[in-house]
Amino acid sequence: MKKEEPNLNDIVAELARLTETQREQLMIALQKLKSPVSRQPVKITRLAGLGKEMWRQVNVEKYIQELRDEWSDRKV
Repeated sequence: MKKEEPNLNDIVAELARLTETQREQLMIALQKLKSPVSRQPVKITRLAGLGKEMWRQVNVEKYIQELRDEWSDRKV
């Protein structure tokens, strides 16, 4: 016999009957159930080519010169 899945609306309605302390305990329990975010390192090589379409129409020499001009205008 297949077990019937809980109805979210019914669960939420039941939550209203909990005491404040029980709701706090529930919140703590739910936080513990959250799946942890993967913290696997990303290889820098995976970023190769990212955003290349942004640079297709840019005149590189002009862009570099504009950056250098900004640097020379800065007061340290």
